[in-house]
Amino acid sequence: EAMPAEWFEGEHYRRHYLEVGHGDSIQVRCSLNDDVRIHLFVFRDVRAPRFSAPDLERLGFVMHGLRWFNRQQLLSHGLLIADAPLTSAERRVLLWLLDGLTEKQIAQKLDQSPNTTHVHIKSIYAKFNVRNRSTLTALWLGKLR
Repeated sequence: EAMPAEWFEGEHYRRHYLEVGHGDSIQVRCSLNDDVRIHLFVFRDVRAPRFSAPDLERLGFVMHGLRWFNRQQLLSHGLLIADAPLTSAERRVLLWLLDGLTEKQIAQKLDQSPNTTHVHIKSIYAKFNVRNRSTLTALWLGKLR
């Protein structure tokens, strides 16, 4: 749809589509924030029908899932919205924290002192610029920023 009919007669289409067996392509994009974007390119075989409006709707639905998944991956590493990347110890604490465990339970799970766990939690809060677990959870669920 986006390309004029003569594009399909051109060298680029022949070399980069037809010669490799692609008859059509579709691209969808979404932003996670100002720095991170997802671009998804899907190609169809030359024997398949061209992409349709319902195909684009399906890909939009897929992008919602990919956006959520990538956001969770980035958040779990302290990226995307944290002021600094999380350490591996902070990532372990963060996952238990978001599962609802208390500081004492997290310390037991990770075989560390409650004080060490508390220090990690305070560091996590500082990196995500939040003051408590409920705000961190809201941030994680995409309800903030």
